[in-house]
Amino acid sequence: MTREAYHKALKELQDEVMKMSAMVGTAIKESIEALKSRDIERSRRIVKNDMLINRMRFDIWT
Repeated sequence: MTREAYHKALKELQDEVMKMSAMVGTAIKESIEALKSRDIERSRRIVKNDMLINRMRFDIWT
């Protein structure tokens, strides 16, 4: 792997991790609000989105 290819791959990895961390931050805030308001439908959406976050995590690791 050339240095340029390495840096490109590293940047792509960094971008994916930053995107995932933003999604996690949003999920945490949404979870708190759903818990405060006891909003079941909102909670279900959070769980569904969590599956996307988990899939993203495994995609990054492979």
